[in-house]
This record gives sequence, structure tokens and C-alpha cells, in this order.
Amino acid sequence: MYKMIIAILFGSTLLAQAYDPSFDCVKASTSSEKLICSDEVLSKLDNTLAKTYNKTFNAYPKEEREDLSSEQKMWVKKREKCMASSLPTGCVKRAYETRISQLQISGGQVVVPEAVYYKCDGKTDNSLTVIFYNNVQLPTVVLTLPSEQYIAYAAMSGSGAKYISKDIEFWEHHGDATLNYHGKSIRCKKFTNK
Repeated sequence: MYKMIIAILFGSTLLAQAYDPSFDCVKASTSSEKLICSDEVLSKLDNTLAKTYNKTFNAYPKEEREDLSSEQKMWVKKREKCMASSLPTGCVKRAYETRISQLQISGGQVVVPEAVYYKCDGKTDNSLTVIFYNNVQLPTVVLTLPSEQYIAYAAMSGSGAKYISKDIEFWEHHGDATLNYHGKSIRCKKFTNK
């Protein structure tokens, strides 16, 4: 009987075990923090984000660090909004992956790959430059039109490569691409002469 009580107590201690993110789980106060403390994958992503953020912060010019800090605070609020979604764990995971990727790119933590050029809707002056970052936390593209720039993140696709973010969808397959952005849609074809 004594052994059974010890086994029950030991088992309940394991169930209550928190993982070890970058913050103290004893002080976790928000719903997303409590979720992170109870999930091994999210806890590891939190640690990766903390290290990546610190590297990026230190790489930024001093006059831009305050903006980066404000960005990070807004990201934390966005992460908390995931708790209202139908799949909060998946939402928080995606939030971490996209933020880590952003910081890896903006902080110069990865080598910038060679750009790929597209001619859109048959017009050279309607060009699209794409940089495919496959060596970051979540494969990411930076899309540059003549007067606009966007960032999008890998998403599930039946064929080809698909990247999405708010109001942006970029799909590429064997040199053909479609960019949907802010209600506009353009078709693009890869070309080698800029």
C-alpha cells in the first residue's frame, strides 16, 4: 500500500511537470505562457526565439533597437490572441516559427540566397524579385515588386511551393508563379536576364 501511494504521488508530479522555456513557468500569467509551459515543442521554440531575438538585438544599430523591442512586444500580444483560435497550440507554434524566421533574416543570421527574378503578366517593368530563405526556422520568401516588399511563410501545398502571410499568397511551380496580394493577382514567369 505504501508503495502504491508513492507511485501515485510520483505520477501526479510528472503530470504537473512544466517544460523549461526562456521564462519562469512559476510566474506564467497569460494563457499562452501556461500553454508554452505545458508543451515541449512550444517550450523549445520559446528558447530558440529568445536566443534569436538576443542575437538580432545585438546586431541591430543602437538607434533601431527600440523599434525592435516594440515589435517584439506587439508579437507577444499577437501570440496571446492565438488562445482564442480553434487550434491554439498550432497557432502559437506558427507564431513562433514565423517570428524566429523574421529575426533570423533581419538580424543577418543567415546568408542571403541568390535572388530569383520573375516577369509578371508579360511585362518586364512589372517584375517580381524573390529570395527563397530555406535555411531559417520556417522556409520564407521575401517578395519585392517595383514599389512594395512582402514576406511570406511556407504553407501546405498540393504541388509546388506555397507561401502565405496576411493578405499575401505566393505559389511557385517549375518557374511559373502566382502572387495574390491585397485583392490583386498577377501571374509570373521566371526569367534569367534582369
